[in-house]
Amino acid sequence: MYHIQKKFRNEKRAKSGLLRGREFHMKDAYSFHKDVKDFEKFYEEVKEVYMRVFARLGLGADTVIADADGGAISDKNSHEFQTFLDIGEDTIVQDSSGYSYNLELASGVADEKNIDDAEEKMELIDSVPEIVTMEKMASYFKSPLWKMLKTVVYKTESGKYFSIVLRGDLDVNEIKVRKFVQKKYGENFEQA
Repeated sequence: MYHIQKKFRNEKRAKSGLLRGREFHMKDAYSFHKDVKDFEKFYEEVKEVYMRVFARLGLGADTVIADADGGAISDKNSHEFQTFLDIGEDTIVQDSSGYSYNLELASGVADEKNIDDAEEKMELIDSVPEIVTMEKMASYFKSPLWKMLKTVVYKTESGKYFSIVLRGDLDVNEIKVRKFVQKKYGENFEQA
């Protein structure tokens, strides 16, 4: 069973751009199959139908099926049909075998930029002017971003605070943070 309806994305910081507006149409589908094997067979058939639609639109060669985050409604991953466009807003990673996934799900190890650098002596700094971006902090201290740490503080719905500390040139993957917080606390969060 499926239905197509108009939806509204109520994001605190909505992404801008033509492709991710606050209001959109979405198709939801629900399965009543007799078993998992029957469902998986049907799911593959539906994926093939979607790919035929993209091919008829002349987009087949530029469209991939990418693993993506299931969002608030699922603890499992989902699939997205992603068409590569110059104005696109998502980042899709594809390995040499053709496997594609949304960057939100990417996992890996940060590059070891300073693996051979000698340890530097710690220095006490008495006062620092109010600086609110990592770029300005790096400029002030005349240091590359990757040699700095940043702390991002979050607050759960019930008022618990937690923070993520990471290298200055990296960004917090809030999809992964949401999965962790949902599992540990069973609630949503926002940047404090």
